[in-house]
Amino acid sequence: MDKLGFGIFGVSHHHSISFTSAISRHPRARLVGVYDSDPKLALEFSKKFGLRNFSNMEEFLASKDLDVGVVTSENVQKKELSIALARSGKHVLCDKPLGISAFESREIIRACEKSRVKLQVGYLSRYTPEALEAKKIVDSKKIGKVKFIAGENRVDVGSVKMLSPWLSTVKATGGRGAILEHSVHIADLAQWYAGSRPVKVYASRAKNLDESFEVEDNFILIATYANGAIATMDGSYCRPSSGRADDLVMEIVGSRGKVKIMIQKKALELEIGEEPSVKSHLVETELSGRYEGIAVWNMVDDLLSCIRNDSTPLTNGEDARIVNQLVEAAYKSLVTGNEIRINATR
Repeated sequence: MDKLGFGIFGVSHHHSISFTSAISRHPRARLVGVYDSDPKLALEFSKKFGLRNFSNMEEFLASKDLDVGVVTSENVQKKELSIALARSGKHVLCDKPLGISAFESREIIRACEKSRVKLQVGYLSRYTPEALEAKKIVDSKKIGKVKFIAGENRVDVGSVKMLSPWLSTVKATGGRGAILEHSVHIADLAQWYAGSRPVKVYASRAKNLDESFEVEDNFILIATYANGAIATMDGSYCRPSSGRADDLVMEIVGSRGKVKIMIQKKALELEIGEEPSVKSHLVETELSGRYEGIAVWNMVDDLLSCIRNDSTPLTNGEDARIVNQLVEAAYKSLVTGNEIRINATR
């Protein structure tokens, strides 16, 4: 298989760096260029990575060297960029979230289906060795039926302001803050492990921890799934800058045991049975440099394989749309103070 050409569309999100790094190292991929609606950002990015800077998006889309577009823009631009790629016959890797609403997700999905191009969504956590191993354990029924999931994916507010400052503004986020940007990793993993779609959600938040944010920077969600499983989610921008390594921590509790993943610590814990017959072990994965991009490299590799084999990526548009439905219901819950039933229609 010849190398496929990848282009970066929008560089305002810091994930653009991870994707660019992973693509540049993959033996079946090559980087074609970069486009951003902000010429200054595009120029800085192109110089940093030695890429061609396309000042005109239509020219970039028409390039015969371009096969796949990676959308790492501000959230409000994702629908426009993703649909433009699809209509140009290019495969789409859209960083999470897939638009700012379930409606936008549907529009992107339909555009990709109509053009018969692949759509992959940037839920990187699924592609970590810890998460993949936990999925094998859950699917093996070793811990029994999944009953409860507790997840948190906190970051410190200083990191948000430094890496992607636009996340604090209404204009670039569509007025949706930490719930849209950070609950989605946990929500995606939770529905994956539960093997079921969410049907109800209750949301709560306090006054912003950082008053300079125009959007919410903290929250707690409690979701109920169609098969009866329950999940709690906390993706607030509230972690103190104290050297803690575990951004994403999730515990999946089943009827016979539980499994816990600690993604930044590169670890997995498994407990089966009740005391005194508890078996426990820690699995250290050989990652050697997570920030060099093992998860994003796995994601790019999966997309390339799906294009070659005409299969569906592990993180697909429909899963992302369901996550956005949960997010929309969560925002309604904040307004009403009530638990909200999630509309499951397409």
